[in-house]
Amino acid sequence: MLDAPPVARVALGWGCGIGSILALDALQREKHDVVLVRVVPVPGSTRDVPDFVVQEQAACLGLPLRIEQAVGEGETAALERALAVVRADAIAFGYLRGEDYLGLFKVASSTRRVGAEPLLPVRHLRPDDAAHRMVESGHRAFVRATRDDAERAWLGRFLDAPVIDEIEGTLGRSGWSLLRSLVVDGPLFQRRLDAVAADAVRASDGWRLGLSLKG
Repeated sequence: MLDAPPVARVALGWGCGIGSILALDALQREKHDVVLVRVVPVPGSTRDVPDFVVQEQAACLGLPLRIEQAVGEGETAALERALAVVRADAIAFGYLRGEDYLGLFKVASSTRRVGAEPLLPVRHLRPDDAAHRMVESGHRAFVRATRDDAERAWLGRFLDAPVIDEIEGTLGRSGWSLLRSLVVDGPLFQRRLDAVAADAVRASDGWRLGLSLKG
């Protein structure tokens, strides 16, 4: 059970990938009213996903989305602004076990200032277990970015069970920190996200695929 009242309005910090979709599944199983919140990171990093792709992904999920630009004052202040607009009772994040997020305590303090209790519904899952759980749930995702030059070969690979095992066998469990994914289909989707991957482009901290939408 999540530490939030039934049918609470919960903002979900949206990262577009495996942790986010599993966190969304956990929240919806608890019957919470979910709104996605996306704080736009520093442009050009591997965390960067074009706004139009994020907007279409939210539409495919049938969920409201608030995008907030982190300009000047940083991502924490942008998150506070977004939470003030959506008026959520809690804010959930899709962070998995072993993922480093040094600013988490600062973020938790910040969200409490605007009345939103922080939740970590999938923090108990290792990244490899989370990937397998995503596949078992019927969702599909591909690797959209990598934080290491040597791992560019993973870009565009769909994460089925053999590929997940291959990633862990090649990179080890810690190697998941080098990869970022985009979920495009599954039971939580009302329709498939028709994302089209183009050639890899250099990011400030690795490589990412250029993304567009079909049609």
